[in-house]
Amino acid sequence: MALQYTLVVLGPATPEQLWSRLHDASPEPTIDKGVLRADERDEVGYIVTVRRAQDGYYEYGDDLRTPRDYVRVGFRVADRDGSPPALARNLLGLVQNVLDSGDEDLWLDINGEELILERVGGEVRRVPAGFWNNVER
Repeated sequence: MALQYTLVVLGPATPEQLWSRLHDASPEPTIDKGVLRADERDEVGYIVTVRRAQDGYYEYGDDLRTPRDYVRVGFRVADRDGSPPALARNLLGLVQNVLDSGDEDLWLDINGEELILERVGGEVRRVPAGFWNNVER
């Protein structure tokens, strides 16, 4: 079973802008119908997709979030060959690049069910979840 991590970035950023912010040395994505995509399993362990979205619906327990306009960044782990701590470090590195290069509110979840990290009003909060508790920041 695949794992899907989703980074939701609120605001006017374009998928192209977010793509360049994710990567230190940006791989060239394929672009199809406004969706940027790259198979980066060999480099970071994920298939990465970036697209503009509207009228989202995210529910984490009692916390309901309905962003109007946002960019959705998907990180799909297609197989479980990589070690969870290495995959987590790689993912957190990409997310840290976005955190460092902007000030938008954002959040990261796993499989659309569990909130892992968020930035609201400039404050970053990391939520302990599963093996994320064991990943060095």
